[in-house]
Amino acid sequence: MDDQIRPSRFNGFIYRGRTALHLAVERGHDEVVRTLIKHDMPLRQPDRASFTPLHIAAELGHDKIVAQLLAKNATLADDRTKDGLTALHLAAIGGRVAIVEQLILAASPLFNATGGSFERTALHFAAQNGHEKIVAMLMQSVSQTDSEGKNVLHFAAEAGHDRIVVQLIAQHRSTRIAVTAVHFISRSSMAMSQLFLNCLPIAR
Repeated sequence: MDDQIRPSRFNGFIYRGRTALHLAVERGHDEVVRTLIKHDMPLRQPDRASFTPLHIAAELGHDKIVAQLLAKNATLADDRTKDGLTALHLAAIGGRVAIVEQLILAASPLFNATGGSFERTALHFAAQNGHEKIVAMLMQSVSQTDSEGKNVLHFAAEAGHDRIVVQLIAQHRSTRIAVTAVHFISRSSMAMSQLFLNCLPIAR
């Protein structure tokens, strides 16, 4: 019976640990979400997967709902899943450009927040998944490494996202940051290796 929808109090759990707000967000029902927020539905309540309504909206790309939630309380962007992921991480993973932009405006200190098994930033995830626009938006944390010592350039190079590699090196011409990715780039292809070398600053 736990997993079946059943009547409950307005603010109570009704399905897999989710409230009515979780369900409305998941389905993208903007007006229902607006009504529930107006009636003080708990905004920070995590479901069984430890996702708050904002996490769900960011992951699924419901930008209007993200805007509603942040307008009610911008500090919702600080909340993390049990794996340490913020809404910014989830939006970056999914390539949700408009949502990343909203979250940056709401919570710019979260640029460098790390999460997941290897303590990665939103920029790490964006580079790994080839989301060029988001990489450009999150450039502040380019040199930050995860628990394995990899920075954003490692992820872009390892995944073969050559345009992101060029973008990163062009904007951050630091040999110290760039050279650490050589062994990943050399595994990818000769073309990628040449591209990398062409972008490096000339030694003086």
